Amino acid sequence: MDYIKFNLLSVDAIKEPEGYWAWDNAYFIERDIYIQESEITPRKIAKMLREWGYLTEQSKGKIKVDMHPESMGWFIEILDANTDEPVLALSTVH
Repeated sequence: MDYIKFNLLSVDAIKEPEGYWAWDNAYFIERDIYIQESEITPRKIAKMLREWGYLTEQSKGKIKVDMHPESMGWFIEILDANTDEPVLALSTVH
């Protein structure tokens, strides 16, 4: 089983006049989180974040998981489902 190492970030974002969200700042919440590669799906990521206490049960249906597999690893944003505002992010550690 292959595991991928992530950092979990809290995101502060601002809405640009053009309508998209831009990260204003990000803060490390947790470093060196290992997730099994087969567990990297939107539903499983949201479930893990709830189990770990970073999302509440009330977040069900109110967030979406935007996944970006990249050549250098994964970048996963947790967004408010209504506004697309980024709230949390997981990024791979190189």
